[in-house]
Amino acid sequence: MTALWENLQSLRARLRPGTRFMGVVKADAYGHGLLPVARALETYGADGLAVAFGAEAAELRDQHIRLPILVMGGPYREWASFYQHYEVTATVFDAEAARRMNAEAMAPLRVHLKVDTGMGRLGVPLADLPAFLEQWRAWPKLILDGVFSHFACADEADDSLTETQIKRFEQAVEAVRAHGHRPTILHMANSAATLRYPASHFDMVRVGLALYGVQPGGDPTGERPVLRPVMRVWSEVALVKDLPEGATSGYGAEFVARRPTRLIVIPLGYADGFRRSATGAAVVLRGRRIPVVGRVSMDMIVADASDHPEAASIRRSEPVEIFGQPGADGIRAEDHAVWAGTVPYEILTGIGGRVNRRIV
Repeated sequence: MTALWENLQSLRARLRPGTRFMGVVKADAYGHGLLPVARALETYGADGLAVAFGAEAAELRDQHIRLPILVMGGPYREWASFYQHYEVTATVFDAEAARRMNAEAMAPLRVHLKVDTGMGRLGVPLADLPAFLEQWRAWPKLILDGVFSHFACADEADDSLTETQIKRFEQAVEAVRAHGHRPTILHMANSAATLRYPASHFDMVRVGLALYGVQPGGDPTGERPVLRPVMRVWSEVALVKDLPEGATSGYGAEFVARRPTRLIVIPLGYADGFRRSATGAAVVLRGRRIPVVGRVSMDMIVADASDHPEAASIRRSEPVEIFGQPGADGIRAEDHAVWAGTVPYEILTGIGGRVNRRIV
């Protein structure tokens, strides 16, 4: 977990003194392992953890993680007794859930209010907030301890919506305080905003993608923090296969050898997270990129090693890098996202369950 520690320090260096750091560990810590990452962040001095669902929070508490935990997705199946039993913080964003939480709470319950400033998803819209806060008077057991929102476009080149969202959030906080609430923590910045919009840091930042070593978006100054990939995915050479000119490989016979060709078969496929939609993909063998050819199969991919300077000596069981190794010819999750026409989040969280995990 050395890379995780280094990324945490690099990101914290971007914050003004006193700004808290919440590590986002939802979705199995973006595929890195919920418990090992949470334990590491607790050891490294993170100020809190964010998850999407109550079950994730329960697992952390059952494994004796004591950091503050925010359940960002709101109460779906778990209600007041759950949050009080596990001592985790609920998110409130609609009156129906708030009424039920208040009715079932056996003691005062600290919650965070989510405001929709432009994401158009969860959260109370700014226009509806005054009326919502008036209703809050009927929920005396709910202590409004925090206010937060979420950016829609912080990793996009166009700043306009992001800057508008920051202004709307500031207006929302004013409305909350005008109704007599005194939230102790305001938070809005995701990874991209943490790097690009210091005005969005408020009391705390919530960082996921960048924590795991993936660049979420450009910095307008051209400066990027040094981030190391936390996840490295490797496989091996299962077979060296020599094809004569004109022979084909893979489903649909899409790859046709235009010359005598040396292929390597790698026992990892789309069931393991290597996207079938990847176009122009490569792997790294002995420090050199070689192209993946033919269709990605469920359990295998094939790469063309013909132009590798050491092609003649390639042997079974040699390690093959899928992604995560730094270096000029290294492959990152961002590369796979480009090849597959998706986002790095999907690459990281899509590594299949049969891929062996090892914490180093």
